[in-house]
Order: sequence, then structure tokens, then C-alpha cells
Amino acid sequence: MTIEEIIRRGESKNTEFKEMLPKNSEKYTRTIAAYANTQGGQLFFGVADETREIVGIDEAILFQTMDSIANAVSDTMTTYKTAEVAAIIGIHPNTVRLYEKLELIPKPRRLSNGYRVFTEFHIKQCKLIRLAFQVEVLQNGLRKKNVQMLKVSASGDFDRAITHTKNYLKQIIRSLRCANYSLEAVLRLLQQLSQNPHTDIRAALNTARQTDDIISVCDRLIGSLSTAEKNAGTILDMLRDMKGQFS
Repeated sequence: MTIEEIIRRGESKNTEFKEMLPKNSEKYTRTIAAYANTQGGQLFFGVADETREIVGIDEAILFQTMDSIANAVSDTMTTYKTAEVAAIIGIHPNTVRLYEKLELIPKPRRLSNGYRVFTEFHIKQCKLIRLAFQVEVLQNGLRKKNVQMLKVSASGDFDRAITHTKNYLKQIIRSLRCANYSLEAVLRLLQQLSQNPHTDIRAALNTARQTDDIISVCDRLIGSLSTAEKNAGTILDMLRDMKGQFS
């Protein structure tokens, strides 16, 4: 598709026009950052956004304009190597590559030597992943919902990711309401209370002994769900922050 054909199609999610270079560079560097951090896009200067008329840029200031754009983008876009991302997040570099393979982070740009180039979006997304998987909850497909949310967030569709997280939170709350302790957990609590009246009730219910069977070990579920509920609220705040920064 030629440039003229792209312009005739008008603006879209991945195409934006600006008739002139804005004095406030933030008005276009945020767009460039969003494109770089998601599926890419095209930003045309010298094209009227409403009429799609190609007005061009005055030849006398063309190179000055190009330098201004390059400098603004350079000042805005901080980049990282794989090892740097791993060090910031506290994971192994291979884990960063695994996140990419699983599509939990956007596919990073590569240099001519094959090295990956990560951005601030990748850093925020990795932090989101770590928080989402901090608690292992397999009940009712909750883990699958977490993965779906992360993939949607990685694509840059933060509104849909927020909706996924809200639904995930609702399901956690439903699971908490339905959670019941096993008889063995109650007996364990009574035994500990008889020995020590000041026993921590929640700890006694949630902490299975090595001799307990698998049913009693599942009594820890309610503690995991409570933590997952708290984390989901934090994830919502992070997604809203990412939407404001990268959209």
C-alpha cells in the first residue's frame, strides 16, 4: 500500500495525522511511544487530520523539524536490554524471553545484531505479570483469566484488560463467599485452641500440617483467594496508570 493510499483511508488506531509539528512534543511522543510499545503504527506530519490534505512541511525548516522529532523521541524513550529488564524485575533473562514467547509482553524491536530492545512499557508489563502470578490460584479457571488479561494488556488494549480484571475480581469474590473449611481444619483449630487459647485462628485454619491429607491442604485456598483479591485491586490501578501513560 502506498503512502497516498494510507492517507486516503484516514486516521485509525494505528494511523495518525498532524498538519504541523506541535510545539509541545508530548502531543506526539506519547503516540510514538504507544506505537512502539504495542503493534506499531504510522504518524504523518504535514497531513491535515480532518481533510486528509497533504500540506507538507516548509522545505526551509524540514531538517530542523526532523531533528526536533528525533530529539524529542530520544528524550522520551528509555530503552533496556534483556539483562537490564531481568535485573530490574528480579528474574532470570530467560524468563523475560519466556514472557515474550507466551505473548505476555509485546514483541520487542530487534537491532541489526539480533539484540532485543525493551521499553518502559515492557518494564511495567513485567511488573504486572509478577503481581498477577504472585498467588497460584487454579480454582474455577482463575489462572486462565489472568493470562487472558495479561495478553490483552500486552497488546495495548488497556480498556479490555481492565474489564478482564474486573471480571476476575468478581469471580474471586464469589469464590471467597463459597469457600468452606474442611472438618479436619476445624478439628485442627480446636486442638490448637485447647493447647493455647491465644492461637491465631486464621493461621490455624490456613496452615496444614505435613501429616494432613490433600483436602486439608486445600484449606489454604481462602488465604490465597484473599491475597489474589488484594492483588487484583492493585492490578486495576496499574492498568489505569499504563493506559494514561501508553495510550
